[in-house]
Amino acid sequence: MNIINQQIINLKPPIMKKMIMAISLMLAIGLPAAVAGDVKEVDPRVLATFKQEFSSAQNIQWNVDADHTTARFSLYDQGFTAYFTNEGDLIGTARSILYMQLPLSVIKQFEDRFAKAIVSSVTEFTRDGETSYYLYAAEKGKMLLLQAFSTGHITVVKKIK
Repeated sequence: MNIINQQIINLKPPIMKKMIMAISLMLAIGLPAAVAGDVKEVDPRVLATFKQEFSSAQNIQWNVDADHTTARFSLYDQGFTAYFTNEGDLIGTARSILYMQLPLSVIKQFEDRFAKAIVSSVTEFTRDGETSYYLYAAEKGKMLLLQAFSTGHITVVKKIK
């Protein structure tokens, strides 16, 4: 191989690296800007309520819909979701919990009524100072959405095939 061909071969890898870096940089800058164009702005009243209620929150992600605003965030190393009216009123908060974190009255009632059901998820929902629990449970080939209260009362909200 002659000297000219060897120099051309040695130039190719650095040029490719620069091209890859340039493309990566364009994507890193361009994609978030393109996605951000579709995000609706969070109403200042919602932001004020959020700051008042969850001042230590971190990693906040907002979603604005026609009828409400949702904030997903971390607080005390726990994931939460807060729901607001678009006028800034807090509707309620939700967090995933473990089955064994349910009140004992709920666990007992669930095991009495749904002995063969398998729980796949539990969400604790607090609204106006009242806490309820939503459980997804599989029983006899059907998925059930159940609502439970700390008293142990459980209702079937929905049966899903």
